[in-house]
Amino acid sequence: VAGVIDAVGDGKDSAYDTYTIQSASLSVAKAMTLLCDPVNGSTNPKNIPGAYVQYAITITNSGTAAATLSQITDALQTQLTADPLLISGSGAGTNCAPGIGSLSASGFGALRGAGVVTSYAAPGLAGQNVTAGALVAGQNVTIDFTTLAGTAYGAVNATLSTNSYVTVYFNAFVQ
Repeated sequence: VAGVIDAVGDGKDSAYDTYTIQSASLSVAKAMTLLCDPVNGSTNPKNIPGAYVQYAITITNSGTAAATLSQITDALQTQLTADPLLISGSGAGTNCAPGIGSLSASGFGALRGAGVVTSYAAPGLAGQNVTAGALVAGQNVTIDFTTLAGTAYGAVNATLSTNSYVTVYFNAFVQ
């Protein structure tokens, strides 16, 4: 109100400024891919008892500031049992047994990247298994980003930069 310059000489003055507020903007997406079943193998598999499905949980930060992730828990349906190995689903013929075509000794894989996720394809390499930070307790799958580690995931780091994502993969057996 007093003006930018005190031309009147009354000691009153005003100041104007702008503030840019930055924040993370997180979104979570869950995708399911049917890997194989005991009748059709990996050729046109069906979601029937004995089938394997792969879940991909992706957290994307489209905001203007980095986000610090902590934990995420996903409750599996009672018809599912988590697979202790991350399998590719490339079992020969109709063999859809645990460990056939295994990608890792762990039941999880994790990848991070820049931009927007356009594919929820499995990590695909044994070196991309998660070695810490992911566990199954009963029907709950918990990912702890403060301890998540794996060769494809990179160093243990719970920070999700702007315009980036992290995807965690795990498989389940349909009962």
